[in-house]
Amino acid sequence: GKKAKRGKKTDTAIVTKFGLLVVDVFSRMVWVRVLQTPKGAGVNGAYEGLKKNEDVIGVAAALDDVFEEIDQDLDGGLRERRLQCGSDNGAEFTNADVARVMNKWKVRHTLGMKGRPMSQSMAEAHIGVMKRRFALWVRARLAARRESDEDLSGAIKASWPDVIDDIVAGMNDSWSSAHPRPLTPLQVHYGDEALLQKVKKKHATEAAKRSRHYEADDKDRYAVGDLVRRRVAKSDKLDAS
Repeated sequence: GKKAKRGKKTDTAIVTKFGLLVVDVFSRMVWVRVLQTPKGAGVNGAYEGLKKNEDVIGVAAALDDVFEEIDQDLDGGLRERRLQCGSDNGAEFTNADVARVMNKWKVRHTLGMKGRPMSQSMAEAHIGVMKRRFALWVRARLAARRESDEDLSGAIKASWPDVIDDIVAGMNDSWSSAHPRPLTPLQVHYGDEALLQKVKKKHATEAAKRSRHYEADDKDRYAVGDLVRRRVAKSDKLDAS
């Protein structure tokens, strides 16, 4: 509970509205933890409640749990890897509690560009995949019940914490285009040195292709005096110029 202005204690419900997603940029392995936050407090209130209420699971505790799992997968070698973890600039990440977790596991924390969600494009892409998979699940449930009631739809949508583990398991056990076919993130995460070298070769090849495209873009396509046609896109949201 929390103290009201007059000194009285009031009970505040714990809700599962938010989640933490972690993606390994090499293996594309995904970890998700459901946060338990005080109702109305928002995600920023999660880590604050950790100090007073053990039922609250905030970003710091969830991140610590993910790092713990990764450390076990590495046979206790997470600290030796000196990994880097990127996030956006939200207050749920830029606080002393998260900083302590990063220091505990010897992970360097970097922040994306303010106001530019695509600076965290890897996480954004996987969030999009999860949303699409969950939308398919919701539609299937609604179709099975032959219901279109808004309350029922809302109840099903709110049940994402119950199915998120299955969704993530499906993502980790599906082929990723970043890897040689048919390797999955799960296989790469637990792969031996020979398999990792195979994946690194694929990544290097793709990086070289992108590099050539970038170099081509830097070259002048036209000379002074060339006649060109320009296509102007018309949009209600974008400046046509």
